[in-house]
Amino acid sequence: MTILGWSAAGAGALLVVITVVEHARNRALRSVPGRPLQPVKTEENRLLEALARAEELPVTKTDEQIEAICSYIDRRWDCSDFRAITVLRILYEYNERLTAGQRERIETCLASFKYWMDEPGDDSMCYWSENHQILFAACEFLAGNRMRDRVFSNDGRTGREHAARARVRIFTWLELRWWYGFSEWYSSVYYTEDVAALVNLIDFANDPEIEQRCSIVLDLLLYDIASQRFRGVLVSSSGRLYEAQKKRPDAASLLPVLQELRGEPVVAPVTSMIANFVYRGRYRIPEVLKLSARYDGELELLASHGLNLSELRPAGLIGLSTRQIMVQWGMESFSNPETLANTMRAFRRFGMFRQAPFRALAYLRLTVLKLPGLYRLLSLILQPQSNGIAIERANTYTYKTSQYLLATAQAYHPGAFGDQHHVWHGALSPTACVFTTHPATLPGERAPFGNSPGYWVGSGRLPHSAQHKTVNLTMYDLPKNTGPLSGRLPAFTHAWLPEREFDEVRRIESGLVARLDDAYLALLCAGPFEYRTELVADEAVRVADEAVRVADEADAHNEVVQTGRTTGWVCTVSSLSDGETFSQFLRRIETSRILLSPRSGAIAPVLAFTTAGCEYRLEFGGEFSVDGRSVTFEYPRASSPFCSVPREPATVDISWEGCSLHLEYEAMGRVSTAQNK
Repeated sequence: MTILGWSAAGAGALLVVITVVEHARNRALRSVPGRPLQPVKTEENRLLEALARAEELPVTKTDEQIEAICSYIDRRWDCSDFRAITVLRILYEYNERLTAGQRERIETCLASFKYWMDEPGDDSMCYWSENHQILFAACEFLAGNRMRDRVFSNDGRTGREHAARARVRIFTWLELRWWYGFSEWYSSVYYTEDVAALVNLIDFANDPEIEQRCSIVLDLLLYDIASQRFRGVLVSSSGRLYEAQKKRPDAASLLPVLQELRGEPVVAPVTSMIANFVYRGRYRIPEVLKLSARYDGELELLASHGLNLSELRPAGLIGLSTRQIMVQWGMESFSNPETLANTMRAFRRFGMFRQAPFRALAYLRLTVLKLPGLYRLLSLILQPQSNGIAIERANTYTYKTSQYLLATAQAYHPGAFGDQHHVWHGALSPTACVFTTHPATLPGERAPFGNSPGYWVGSGRLPHSAQHKTVNLTMYDLPKNTGPLSGRLPAFTHAWLPEREFDEVRRIESGLVARLDDAYLALLCAGPFEYRTELVADEAVRVADEAVRVADEADAHNEVVQTGRTTGWVCTVSSLSDGETFSQFLRRIETSRILLSPRSGAIAPVLAFTTAGCEYRLEFGGEFSVDGRSVTFEYPRASSPFCSVPREPATVDISWEGCSLHLEYEAMGRVSTAQNK
């Protein structure tokens, strides 16, 4: 053997030894718990409401509440920032009603907290998702500005230095929302967190630029809420949604915002951090947003939210700068082929391998995998289910009247892993609703990532879903072969259609037809289906900080199931106002045709639906057509009767019934005009 050969063999042997040693080190690493063993309930929002309503507060009781809140934050349990944002409003707004001891306890807690991933300390707090990014930045800025000369014990920086660091992240987050919208689109869960952070910055930053830019972005968020409002709730497709908000959107924590948009009274108690919005000081909702929220006529709404993974590198958004990490992790892309290598570099830099949600990434901390392209190849081969956590660009379509709503994230990454994505939703009321998922788990099984994806949350595999006006076609095509880390794929899909929420539900040969008052909904199945009796009273789901039960009677009909690896669903809505009686709708649906052509080799399955002489055709992963005309889903940032906004806009103009709102982020322009009285 030549010297070169011996050298190569020696290098190979050394690499093997290094890999064995590194693997042993990775196995020995222990993650930091993200939550206490037993759930801990803190009362920061109740305390804020009591202070805002000038209630008498016993000192001992308040001491106990503040101690419980601060102890939670001191331990750096996940969602500590949820508590801190409300505590900061209490400190700023109601300082004079606190005792000296209570103020000191809060300030000491805030001055020892960890506000970003690059600070010292191991924990499992979630810093990176879109809502947490602005919450941590807002908390750090407000705490730093409040105690500018105090040395913060966690990293030795002064409050002034913390405020300066946070200011950069605040502007980065705001700019990204202006350019690309919200990755967590139409989320009645996570819009609450965004709203709380923004109104607190507007009220207390004492920084005109922060106040103006936050107001501009909050206007955009409220436009999202106002435009997707239906019967007093936020109902639509969504980037992140849980079981409770899908089945019972009338219990979502965001309701006080919708009530104020509609000019309705907000009724106490307000039990979530939306109390920060209810008891805000400076921000005023533009009149045009209130008018648009009150409009109950026919609306066709198009919008585009976020970025695709394929768009990141061309835009220079993969790297280790604050902006790059905020984009990549704001859309929760960690293990995907496009981002895994960068994730590993960032985890090394920030020392995050003890984070409980990412314990598995520690096993990839191997020198051999640093070779160019290996992390990408590893993600492609293993196909980890965690790839589905990523929230990519959504082109959303909503069609609604005062009597029904149908909304879809058009052709949202068919066949990919799902996590908390809510792809389509039909509704005749907040609870008389329908949607489908491919279960990632069976009832009673543990979800792969905390509480998602599960039986009703997210999807094991995403469908190809497409909508034109009152008709939605949704098709699932489950792969036969999956990667080693892809998880099990139950061979069925199902729909939520709670019979008791409608005035009547009729079974026909191809599916179910439901009526509520003078509005109608049909859910049709492309194959044999079963209307199951499902008991879900044992399943606890969360709305904001409150555990609520989706409790159905033992004989409740809620679930429609289609078995098979390829399944197709059609949903269509109508009403008497559309010129159709229920009997006419029923006859039309009974004479409609639904046909699913299964996959044949490389030929993708096709779902076709014909009704009232109109033909809808959807090819899985391919084209959607109506009467032979292809429908495109490349939407602008927003298109509706209220506004027309391109992607990456220079300005945004919203107008309705004599009122208008003109926004310019770069120039910090915000002009709201009301009707002439």
